[in-house]
Amino acid sequence: KTFKLENKKVLVVVKELEENLILASRNLQNVALIQADEINVLDLVAADVVLTTEDAIKTIEEVLI
Repeated sequence: KTFKLENKKVLVVVKELEENLILASRNLQNVALIQADEINVLDLVAADVVLTTEDAIKTIEEVLI
């Protein structure tokens, strides 16, 4: 609610998937969780909002460059 993401498709990108994060996000209807090295254009285009960690951004840069 803090980020005002109700009714928006949210893509959460993390460096590594952790069990607690997987369990928490699977109960959220409009949230997709993906590991940074598996990111693709389709996931990005389908999302209204993309949330990433700093480590994930570094990994994305490594993968895309």
